[in-house]
Amino acid sequence: MEEGKINDTRLYRCLDRILPHKTKLERHLKERCGALFGAEFDVLLYDLTSTYVEGAAEKNPMVRRG
Repeated sequence: MEEGKINDTRLYRCLDRILPHKTKLERHLKERCGALFGAEFDVLLYDLTSTYVEGAAEKNPMVRRG
């Protein structure tokens, strides 16, 4: 893909396209997590949120690049 063609807007639009596959995708990821890490669980929670900080925060230990 051409550089610059991938951006936040395009990635967020893709979420609408995978929505019909959500249950199957979640089931697959749960099985892979169990297989890769030997994990057994009744409930699996995942967090896809991100945090955005703007401005100078050098003195805050919770804020760092990466």
